[in-house]
Amino acid sequence: MEFNFEPKQGVGLKSRIPPEYISPELLDLLDRMLAYEPHARISAGEALRHPFFQEVIENEMELEKSAM
Repeated sequence: MEFNFEPKQGVGLKSRIPPEYISPELLDLLDRMLAYEPHARISAGEALRHPFFQEVIENEMELEKSAM
């Protein structure tokens, strides 16, 4: 089975989600996760190191330090 879809230009999430509901970091992460082209899509490892998760990473590091 083969599909031939017409190319269409997207409008992006930024135009669909009001800025008061989404941080710029999350918007960037979602844009990169939802990229249509596989080579443009963020990998799972890259996603976990994305600035959106920086606070989680810092908290994890603090917990590890306090456990020692």
